Amino acid sequence: MSRILVVEDNEGNLELIRVVLEMAGYEVIGASSADVGLLAARKAHPDLILMDMHLPGMDGYEATRIIKG
Repeated sequence: MSRILVVEDNEGNLELIRVVLEMAGYEVIGASSADVGLLAARKAHPDLILMDMHLPGMDGYEATRIIKG
């Protein structure tokens, strides 16, 4: 089963995305901030990351740069 990390600060959007992806057969890991998303990416090694670019604090662009190394 493919693992998808969803980084989204809006809880409603995160839950909607989670439900749709789980119904499609994916394992979903949710993170509500860039910091939590970075930790989850390092720990879970997802196959795909869906990153909100407009996050409070560290934005999605910076988090993506860090993940890419």
